[in-house]
Amino acid sequence: MHKKPTYNRAGPLFYVAVLLKFSFLVYAFGFYVPQIPFEPISVQADVLFMPEEDHATDDYPPLAIEPDIEIEVTPTYQAQEADMLAFGDLLLDRYVRTLIERNGPESILAGVEQYYDQPFFEGYDLVFANLEGPVTPYRIPTSKSIAFQFSPEHLSILTDHHFNLVSTANNHVVDMGKQGYQDTYRYLDEWGIESVGDAKGLSDKSTYETEIDGVKLGFVGLNHTDFKIDINEASRVIADLKTRNDFVVVSIHWGVEYQHVPQDFQREWARQMVEAGADVILGHHPHVLQGFELIEGKPVFYSLGNFVFDQWFSEETQETVAVHLQFKKEGDARRIHVGLTPIRMNMSLPYFPDEQMSQQILDRFYEYSYETNPAIEAFSSFFKDRWIRLDF
Repeated sequence: MHKKPTYNRAGPLFYVAVLLKFSFLVYAFGFYVPQIPFEPISVQADVLFMPEEDHATDDYPPLAIEPDIEIEVTPTYQAQEADMLAFGDLLLDRYVRTLIERNGPESILAGVEQYYDQPFFEGYDLVFANLEGPVTPYRIPTSKSIAFQFSPEHLSILTDHHFNLVSTANNHVVDMGKQGYQDTYRYLDEWGIESVGDAKGLSDKSTYETEIDGVKLGFVGLNHTDFKIDINEASRVIADLKTRNDFVVVSIHWGVEYQHVPQDFQREWARQMVEAGADVILGHHPHVLQGFELIEGKPVFYSLGNFVFDQWFSEETQETVAVHLQFKKEGDARRIHVGLTPIRMNMSLPYFPDEQMSQQILDRFYEYSYETNPAIEAFSSFFKDRWIRLDF
């Protein structure tokens, strides 16, 4: 039979002895650490704090630290950013002019002024579109079967909605002859709207540069329709802009009207422009959405379609997306956030469709993009989530 072990109860002298022994060990070996509340401290990265020599004692000698130890500190930078909102083709003539004269200029963009109760055009540093025609008070006879003329006072539609940059590199800005062409730049300047692009080829009008919150942006406007450009010469212009700008945006008028897939040369040119330094490519002219792809991580929109136009003969000519571009700079790092907002037109007037129709527009946009380059499947969430972050 096993007996339960018994222990002798120690007397008071036993506890005193234990306490004295423990105190001696603490003093001898320096184990005692005062219990104080922990508070985080801020340390200057390039200063190493060490106890001064005259504070050392026999019990606490000075710390010995190897002299070749290096402390590597990752610098932090405050992010700088510039925000841009970009649209496709914008017309202020034909039936759009009729609507302006009938209902007033404020009626043209009334359907897209508010997005979920938020002002859609506000908060951007740049609001951009392709201005598909000359701004001049004079309409002259012309041999062109389709010729546009925009009244200068109708530029209030743009300024009232914060548009401050337009592309003038297209096949219609020359519709009213030399005088109308010159008037366009003069009236844009009078209304405080910057322009980029020369319809006739590369010139001093082809580029525009600006700096926003420390972010340097360079723009190139190119037209490859009635007038042709040399892609090698255009690439040199892009490369030159890149030497002094954080980001370069190319607006180019090209492609075949009403076709959703770009031609082979467009994809080849897009790659060459990206390799030259283009960070974003915004295409115009086909009047419908064309495929989207990423080249070396840079977004290429081959055609943004119609934003304000009077082409009602198909669903596709009345669908577009607004592109949100957030350019971010943080030290040597560069980043672009790209967002999409589907837009539809009803008798030339743009509006925000309901969620079902919005997703249908984006689904078709994805189909065009997949046909352009099946590799876009890896980024199919972009057409659902409607935004993507690109680091480079």
